[in-house]
Amino acid sequence: MSPELQLDVKLAAIARRFRWLVVERRVAWCLLPGLAVALGLIAAHKLDRLDEPWGLVGAAVTVSALAGLVWGFLRPVSLLEAAILADERLGLKERLSTAVLFEKSPEASALVPALLRDASRHAASISSHQVLPHRPTRAMWCSLVLLALVGGASLAPVFPLGRTAGELAVRKQMREQGQQLGKVAQKAKEEAKKRGLKAPAELAAKLEKLAKELAKAKLSKKQALLKTGKLAEELRELQKQQALEESQNGLGRAAEALRDTALQTKDAQDLARAVREQRADDLASRLSRLAQELRAGKPTSETGRADLARDLRQLAAGLEGTGLGDASSALREAADRLQQGKMQAAAEAVERAAQQVGQSAQAQAERQALEQMSEQLEKSQQQVAQADQKPGGG
Repeated sequence: MSPELQLDVKLAAIARRFRWLVVERRVAWCLLPGLAVALGLIAAHKLDRLDEPWGLVGAAVTVSALAGLVWGFLRPVSLLEAAILADERLGLKERLSTAVLFEKSPEASALVPALLRDASRHAASISSHQVLPHRPTRAMWCSLVLLALVGGASLAPVFPLGRTAGELAVRKQMREQGQQLGKVAQKAKEEAKKRGLKAPAELAAKLEKLAKELAKAKLSKKQALLKTGKLAEELRELQKQQALEESQNGLGRAAEALRDTALQTKDAQDLARAVREQRADDLASRLSRLAQELRAGKPTSETGRADLARDLRQLAAGLEGTGLGDASSALREAADRLQQGKMQAAAEAVERAAQQVGQSAQAQAERQALEQMSEQLEKSQQQVAQADQKPGGG
């Protein structure tokens, strides 16, 4: 390796270390305000004046650290600067800096090779750690102290300074009810998404938002009661509307019509049981299963097909006049096709009936989801309203 290259390698190592030390110090300076802000946020949280400060704490520390990194990397360090620094720190009487200056000079004299050899010989025993030993600055010590304070404060319990016993009871009850409502909303949201239920999905999203506000205890008691009351009223109105539609078009009237109907075949008896129990989802699945059996050629006997056709007509009569009129017509068609021995056509008609009943099952699932949300919401409203009236609550 030539003397010139050896010198450049040593000076480059010194320049890199110098730059990293600059970055370290500037990050330490920038971290000071970030950690101070984080400490203030945690203190406000521990005094019960701020809920969930951790996102803001992380943002304050991250932004300040990134600002320090950018500021530090904006400081370039040249080989000449590194040579001057090494000369000063190690008392080399400008050997390295002179060699660097003459190395880059176009009018360099014949003494340059000798200067480079001398500088390279002196630089050979130099290390970047020797020139720039690591010494923590005051900013670093202050940053470490603030970091320790932030860690200690985050582990401290909450001291609700200035809160009355009644306020504490209300806030505690809000948090508990918010957590419970959050679970109900999440479950309802997942069920609505799986079944494609529009109205419960929208109300579950509203309930989830309210649950988060309650869990963070951001609302006053009055605000909490107003918001829960408004959402509960919205749920009740939708339930009334669905109950009216179900009473007019649902399985209730069909269940009455089929209460004393005697059916011969097991498949028809299972279908009638699902109607009497008003389980639309079970009815839809049993119709789909019957369609599969018909496609497979069952029942195989002419007598079995005639019995099933007669039972399907009775089921169709029970569904007539309800919101399942299309299903009733499809079952009548299936009965006609069975008597004609057209099993595939009968299966298609039964499958159409299953599809319409499936839509009714969806409405039933919507009603059940709304009932669960409404029940939990009213319970939470009562708990929050009575929170500061409990013994010892103030």
